[in-house]
Amino acid sequence: MSCADRVALTPLSPVHLTVRADGAGGWAIGWTRRSRNGWRWLNGSDAPLAEERELYALRLLEGATVVRSVETGDPGWTYTAAMIAGDGTAGRMLEIEVRQRGTYALGRPGRAVLAL
Repeated sequence: MSCADRVALTPLSPVHLTVRADGAGGWAIGWTRRSRNGWRWLNGSDAPLAEERELYALRLLEGATVVRSVETGDPGWTYTAAMIAGDGTAGRMLEIEVRQRGTYALGRPGRAVLAL
């Protein structure tokens, strides 16, 4: 498979990343999937999934340091108060990086800032 073929099979970056307090001292992070398999949003439903399964790799970064790395099969994840305490990140600013894990490649990142 050539480099150009791999680029064509790379999932697009998630968009519309949101960060909101979860009411229990944590933060709910959400995003919207994009797809290589269809661009029109005809009926208000999600874009069609072009991968074998829906899976995302999420990293919380402080500068270049990875604070936490998780995978989720949902277009959202909660950074709980217990995780924040365990990571020692209270009062810090982190970058959220979300990538869709595709059938053939890890997608481009969607990013947002989380100020704890």
